[in-house]
This record gives sequence, C-alpha cells and structure tokens, in this order.
Amino acid sequence: MPSNFATKIAAVWLFFFTLMHCLMGLNYETKQIGIRPAFAIGEQVSSTTKPCYVSTGQKSERLRYVSKVADDGSIYLDTVEHVELAGIAIPKAGSADDKQDCSIQVIKFINAKLSNKGVYIYAAEDNVPRNDKPLKVYVITQNGEFFNQELVRMGLARANPRNSRNEPLICADNLITAERQARTKKTGLWIGDCLSNN
Repeated sequence: MPSNFATKIAAVWLFFFTLMHCLMGLNYETKQIGIRPAFAIGEQVSSTTKPCYVSTGQKSERLRYVSKVADDGSIYLDTVEHVELAGIAIPKAGSADDKQDCSIQVIKFINAKLSNKGVYIYAAEDNVPRNDKPLKVYVITQNGEFFNQELVRMGLARANPRNSRNEPLICADNLITAERQARTKKTGLWIGDCLSNN
C-alpha cells in the first residue's frame, strides 16, 4: 500500500516537473528567435487595442450634445460649436455623386444616429479652423462606435484621409480599409452611382 501511494506521488511530481520544463523551454526558445509569446505566466493581457483617434488629441471631458445636423453633414454641438467629421467625404447636394439624392439619404442617417444625442469628440490632427470653416473632429458615440469610420464602412461616405497639408491622418488606415470593405461588398451608396469608383 505505501509503495502504491509513493508511486502516485512520484508520477504527479514528474508530471509537474515535465510541464514546467516545457513551459520554460518554450519561453526560452521564443526569446531566442525573437518571437514574443501571446502571454507570459502572470502577465495581464489587455483585451483592447488603443483606437487610432486617441492619439490625435484630448477627448471632450464630458458628453457633447448634438443639437443640429447641417445639410452638408457637419454638426452643431451644444447649440453653438460647429464641427465637421474628419477623414470622410459625403455626397454633396447637386454634385456628380448626387444623381439619386444620395446626400439626402446620408443626412437622414446622420440625423437619426446623432441628433439630440451625446457624443465624445476628438480633435483631428488638422484642427485649426481656416477661412471660417468648422473644426475637423472624430465623433465617438456613447456606445464607443467610431462614427466617421462607421459611415465609410456602411458605404455612406468615401474615405478622405488627408489633412489640408495633404498629410495622412492618423486614422487613415482605418478609413481606407473601411472604404475597401464597402466597395468589395457593394454596400450602401456603392451599389448605385452615388459614390464613384475613382
């Protein structure tokens, strides 16, 4: 009986010794070839990646109230501040892209999503007003949706990922990827003549 118990103890000890040896060997090998394991023992793994717009400026300290959506898709915050969605271009009324009153569809969508709701605002890199034009901003809804990117992903706007100095915005990759997906899936306005393919 005692020998049976000792055999079980030895087997358990051997199992744990082998397991620890394998884990230590894996950690050593990945370091040697320059590959970082997905996580190390005792390390906390972050479940989120820092969004692109966080690097562009300070978020508004409080929710801003969208009091009005203008006919060109720009918005008014707290009844006074006039801002424009950065990094995107929506069909403009009377333009070549507006053969089917596309701009009306987009403005209705923006109204439905933002009017009389609170949003968080991040200033885009090129946020100095010029010639009385509104500030360029990234809009984040209360549920964390990156609204500028969502408009492009749904095929309701084109990516326009450069600032007035023709430099790429920090969120350029996100917006370009969203447009590529919308074009491939022929989503939203890409199915008609509302958004051109050039």
